[in-house]
Amino acid sequence: MEGCFTFEILNSSTHQYEFAKTAAGDLYNTCRLTEGTYLDLLANELMNGSKRQWAIGPFNSATTYRHKNSNSPDRYLEWLDKQAPHSVVYISFGTSGC
Repeated sequence: MEGCFTFEILNSSTHQYEFAKTAAGDLYNTCRLTEGTYLDLLANELMNGSKRQWAIGPFNSATTYRHKNSNSPDRYLEWLDKQAPHSVVYISFGTSGC
């Protein structure tokens, strides 16, 4: 993996790893109803059951983002409202960042 990451990324990862050792657990932007199996897998396999997990979402950024611009979530919600019932498929590719 040498040369794959910059010094800054490696340094940041090292600090995050050290911090993770002292964390009481993790927060996830999901809900146990839909991803409980995977939350349990994370708890048992990756953390050996020693850390707590809280599924506190999902948070819908469209309801919290209020800036009006051409790419605002309101624009997408307006588009969705105009579509025929059962004609749009929602696919989630994991977490989102700010």
